[in-house]
Amino acid sequence: MKLSDLIPAQELQALCESFSTLTGAVTAVLDLEGNVLVATGWQDICTRFHRVNPATAKGCWESDTVLAGQLSQGKPYNVYKCKNGLVDVAVPIVIGGQHVGNFFTGQFFFEEPDREYFIHQAEDHGFNTVRYLDALSKIPVFSEYQVRTMMEFFTRLARLIGDMGLARANQEKANLELNESKHLLQSIIDTIPIRVFWKDQSSHYLGCNPVFANDAGKKNPDDVIGQDDYHLTWADRAHLYRDDDQSVIESGQSKLFYEEQIRRSDGQTAWVRTSKVPLRNQKGEIIGVLGVYDDITDRKDAENQIRELAYFDHLTGLPNRRLLKDRLTQALISSVRNDSEGALLFVDLDNFKIVNDTQGHDTGDCLLQEVAARFRTTIRDVDTVSRVGGDEFVVVLIDLNQNPQKAAAQARLFGERLLTILGEPYQIGGKDFRCTPSIGITMFGEKRDSIDELMKQADIAMYKAKASGRNTLMFFDPELQSIIRVRADLESDLREGLDKQQFLLFYQPQVVENGVLTGAEALVRWQHPQRGMVSPADFIPLAEDTGVILPLGEWVLETACTQLAKWAQHPELAHLAIAVNVSARQFHQSDFVDRVMDVINRTGAHPKQLKLELTESLLIDNMEEIINKMHLLKDKGVEFSLDDFGTGYSSLAYLKRLPLNQLKIDQSFVRDILTDSNDATVAKTIVALAKSFGLEVIAEGVETVEQRDFLLNTGCRAFQGYFFSRPLPVENFEQLIIKKSYAGESID
Repeated sequence: MKLSDLIPAQELQALCESFSTLTGAVTAVLDLEGNVLVATGWQDICTRFHRVNPATAKGCWESDTVLAGQLSQGKPYNVYKCKNGLVDVAVPIVIGGQHVGNFFTGQFFFEEPDREYFIHQAEDHGFNTVRYLDALSKIPVFSEYQVRTMMEFFTRLARLIGDMGLARANQEKANLELNESKHLLQSIIDTIPIRVFWKDQSSHYLGCNPVFANDAGKKNPDDVIGQDDYHLTWADRAHLYRDDDQSVIESGQSKLFYEEQIRRSDGQTAWVRTSKVPLRNQKGEIIGVLGVYDDITDRKDAENQIRELAYFDHLTGLPNRRLLKDRLTQALISSVRNDSEGALLFVDLDNFKIVNDTQGHDTGDCLLQEVAARFRTTIRDVDTVSRVGGDEFVVVLIDLNQNPQKAAAQARLFGERLLTILGEPYQIGGKDFRCTPSIGITMFGEKRDSIDELMKQADIAMYKAKASGRNTLMFFDPELQSIIRVRADLESDLREGLDKQQFLLFYQPQVVENGVLTGAEALVRWQHPQRGMVSPADFIPLAEDTGVILPLGEWVLETACTQLAKWAQHPELAHLAIAVNVSARQFHQSDFVDRVMDVINRTGAHPKQLKLELTESLLIDNMEEIINKMHLLKDKGVEFSLDDFGTGYSSLAYLKRLPLNQLKIDQSFVRDILTDSNDATVAKTIVALAKSFGLEVIAEGVETVEQRDFLLNTGCRAFQGYFFSRPLPVENFEQLIIKKSYAGESID
């Protein structure tokens, strides 16, 4: 007697599919030879994980064997929890007193699963934890009562199959059995704890079970029949439910296991997991929609709690080591993709153990929570701070400057801010406590170190900070640390130098073709008490980066204008003009024009004698703003020279629009003008351009008579360079001018 010959496999397949769709449980029918006749609803956790991994597949095979073996001993059904943690159930199919096959269902839980256990299982067997937990979330949870109810259903269904096999010659008996199964199915629908409902094509209810009616605010299912969702407790979401219904009806496709929120009759909001399938008549025509949902509010709350436990520190609420590892992995990938630098800071609280031991663990816990709160107010949204140990924290900074040295300077600045913020007193229980940090920093981006290596580097640097007296920070890279320290010291000295008037203004003569001196370029010098005379190449870029260029630039402008006013009192000096370099940061100040005019008015300098030198890099952004400011100053008499012309954003378009007076040929072209044909051509072109636009032209960096003569032959009539004079202190500059003037000599 073959089971496949006795059962209507197609109809049974459809019935099992409906049961799996309604309950989420797996169903299968197998004969005693192991042939699968019907199979529906297999869970991803089995098909994609347990049964494809040799270690876990062994547990699945053992479950199959035990279930089938015990059924052969005459049990009505058998329940077995496999070694992978899921529950399976089997019911024998007996026809005419002969055991011919088995009904299997399962892949569910009796209670909410222990997520930590499954997280460890995923890690032990190499499963993707996120996908594994997602598959786990789809496993239904049934009470023992529900399972007994389902087993009664399957027992009767198995018996029905047997009876149908023997009742082919007795249609009346088969009809009776069919009616019995219908009543059984109705009984299951009425008693099963999941909500069941079905609607017509216009989304009016045709029926439901009692628990659904209760959620809808009705006493019994009959009160729901004929209603639509607009007249039930969730009327505010009725249009969404109607759209879902119509989508299923029109497409003929099921919409399964989607999570949403509903408002229950008690006014509370609940999370539910809903499935909807097309409702068909005997002809297969879609006449409405059949839906089920189960309340997963408790599961949602449990998932959130588990996530907090799995990825966050329970005391501070900060990411734990596991989440830190994930965030750091993403940071390393991002730094490579975006070609940016990042930093890892290892922070250890100094003397925390003393506070914890002398004041008690409660005070220590409160201190850690306060520290965490200060971290949160300090970091950016894109950064991560994690508690990785008792009093140890790790900060991950991303998207720092692409330049490693500037990125390290940013990391240092952040670390110094942490030293200040975390070092401030903590008030706990009416008492003040101090707990300074020691910080180790390592950079990543250009380096391709592993996470473990980065953690080790930052840890080593932190212990260096401890050994250096605590309440300080150290970089892992000694060379980079040295560079940053030098830069930091220079920045500090730079600000101090400005306060202590350590800067001097030197003047380099500017002459015309006959050697007559017409003015000078003002060049700032720094007379450091220990470093001596510091080169502008060393401190000007730093001043630009740190913003010190603004007060320094104002000092240069005011000093130069003051000097112009003094020279105006001496006939032999009154004709001299001074060229002052203006940085892009200065010029882009919204009140730059007012600042310049204020200096001119206060010092009494004549605007015509002031020439502002702009670099080509200034012209890249906000061209209209630049032109407007230049015109405002030009109207007051101030002149403009375009410095380093030909080295940057050279464009005929801006030459035409800018109210310039002069172009300056950069010394990089002058240096090799006698030996490099390209440099010679550029110089000639600049002179020709200046002439065509009606502009003066001056060449800087002229060091030999041959260079001067070559430039003269190209049409250049003004010069500046060591051939005429080095930059001089104002006293020496004035002596040079007066001496030449009395002697009637030219400066060359």
